[in-house]
Amino acid sequence: MITDKQRAVWETYTSTWQEPSTEVRIAAYADCLSEDCVYTDPNVKAVGYAEIDGYMAGFQQQLPGGGFVTREISGHHEMVLVEWDMVDASGTAISPGTSIGTFDEAGRLTSMTGFFATGQ
Repeated sequence: MITDKQRAVWETYTSTWQEPSTEVRIAAYADCLSEDCVYTDPNVKAVGYAEIDGYMAGFQQQLPGGGFVTREISGHHEMVLVEWDMVDASGTAISPGTSIGTFDEAGRLTSMTGFFATGQ
């Protein structure tokens, strides 16, 4: 069963995707991501705050104000499974996806792996 803390950490992480400010995103990472966290999806593997932030900045350039909304979240132990929708700046769903995350002993995410259609 997912804990309230894990849910809050995931939602903090999710909110960083919609944040246009690099400074605000970086500050939020300390609350939700381990320093050596790894993000992977069909397009990229990014390790650590700088690489992850670069990828998020590129996302904001492609879809200003866009982000993700959690539809379902479940978990057990130090793992979380999330079903989400990518949304545009108005909150309209663009495409669905699924992510798996793992947490460290401090409750921060150590890995986030996204699965979604790439059109290929």
